[in-house]
Amino acid sequence: MTAVESRPTAGQYGFTHAAHMEWIKLRSLRSTLWALLATVAGMIAIGIVTMANTRAPGPDHAATFDPVNNVLAGIALGQLIVGVLGVLVITAEYASGSIRSTLAAIPNRPLLLAAKAGVFGLVALAVGEVVTFVTFLAGRLALTDAVSRPGLGDPGVLRALLLSCVALVL
Repeated sequence: MTAVESRPTAGQYGFTHAAHMEWIKLRSLRSTLWALLATVAGMIAIGIVTMANTRAPGPDHAATFDPVNNVLAGIALGQLIVGVLGVLVITAEYASGSIRSTLAAIPNRPLLLAAKAGVFGLVALAVGEVVTFVTFLAGRLALTDAVSRPGLGDPGVLRALLLSCVALVL
């Protein structure tokens, strides 16, 4: 006796099914890999260059100067690239015509849109978190001796790094 796999019929897919389908589509786009690699390279390069050129405002302010925001300078480029990728993720099916088969399987458009946004948002958040921490750690090494090196345990540093990725995703 063989086990029969029960599959939902057309139009009865749930959020997890839709999210799984969107994950497969996101992985299969070549633009996803290239855009995420450009985001990683651009954010890290801008962060390191900015930190290498960071100078304290003066000798009397050197102890209170906080260079953490300088390492996050690459976020603007990351937001631009992730925004373009987000547009491609949402509209790629319309250009190729494959949206018809997607909507035949999942006619609930709000569910489909939520799955697309959720999957893309999680990917952008994961990449953004990793890139932000790598940029911060590499940027610390690029600072001159005249500027104090911030650490993850310093007040507000961890919060700034974690929330900058939320800004990237939004």
